[in-house]
Amino acid sequence: MLGIVLSSQMTSADGISGCMHRALLSSHRTALIGPWMASPVPIRATPRASANAVAKLAARVRVAVRSCDGTWCNVEVTGHDVGGFVRQSALSGVYPNEKIM
Repeated sequence: MLGIVLSSQMTSADGISGCMHRALLSSHRTALIGPWMASPVPIRATPRASANAVAKLAARVRVAVRSCDGTWCNVEVTGHDVGGFVRQSALSGVYPNEKIM
């Protein structure tokens, strides 16, 4: 009998590639504040650089991605009651210009 293992190719925030078994994957999209970010990244109340910051996140903080428009992503800090908008370019786990609905 031939067994089939379903997996997906993944790349970590550090650029390391490998496969992950489907049982370890989630349908909920997540991302990290980019490890390349030298200073805390603001979560804004609205998707504008001039909007009030509701929080600031350090590199490698995990966020749940609600949506992205190609420039800004609506995110929520996993396990906390904090959410808002982060520049898409500050996230690892979301492709440049990717739109997520």
